[in-house]
Amino acid sequence: MSTYTPSADDHSRLLRDYAAATEQFRATNEVLTALGRSTSDPDTVLDTVVESARRLCRGNTAAIYLIEGGTFRLASSVGLSQEYVRTVTEFPMEVNRGTVIGRAALERRVQKVSDVLTDTEFVRSDVQQTGGIRSSMSAPMLLDGEVVGGLSVFRTEVDPFDDREEALLEAFAAQAAVVVRNVHLVRALEERGAELARRVEQMQALSDVGQMVGSSLVLDEVLSNIIKNAVRFSGCDGGSVMEYVEEERCFTVRSAYASSPTGATAQHPDRAR
Repeated sequence: MSTYTPSADDHSRLLRDYAAATEQFRATNEVLTALGRSTSDPDTVLDTVVESARRLCRGNTAAIYLIEGGTFRLASSVGLSQEYVRTVTEFPMEVNRGTVIGRAALERRVQKVSDVLTDTEFVRSDVQQTGGIRSSMSAPMLLDGEVVGGLSVFRTEVDPFDDREEALLEAFAAQAAVVVRNVHLVRALEERGAELARRVEQMQALSDVGQMVGSSLVLDEVLSNIIKNAVRFSGCDGGSVMEYVEEERCFTVRSAYASSPTGATAQHPDRAR
């Protein structure tokens, strides 16, 4: 009966695989921990994602871009020069096949280019030169079936990314999309909460006015309260309650309220015909 004895190469490969798996687990744990606080600090989570993607994919840089108005806006990055950041900020990359990340968004899957200098579709020479890009890889960020951005890594030397690194980038892009989803949900909840607060305030004001109408015998006091709340909730500078005097066939200002000096100036006429 023969027994298998691992060679020195096999032993080295196992050690490398173990080290890679350990590093991947640690990076994933860092991202998941950061995701737990993404609702309060989404920028920190995206920073964690790009740093982990750069490290595990062995890239010189990593960046997350969000799609806004048909172009990519840089949201988080590591390893990029100030000149590169200025270039993509002043002249954003478009969602087209002229860049690797543009192709990832259009194809909705990871795109890899061994050397952008030999890629016939790559048109952003300014981005290549300021970043020193040679080997590049990008993954789309999908949110409810929609591409909302992309995660990109590149190397400044020709050193193509392998399948393991492709799978890692795809996973990190999915995690970045979760952060974007959480931000959208939080903003929607905040807007909904603000709207509900306004409605509650309006209902309370109407209730106060109703109580005053039912309890007060001082008409001017009631009218003053009514116009004050009407101006406040309509967002106007001022307003007035006009009384029609039939004998004179004209309107007179019975009660007025101004929320600003401009509104106060506009309220000074006593009569309107």
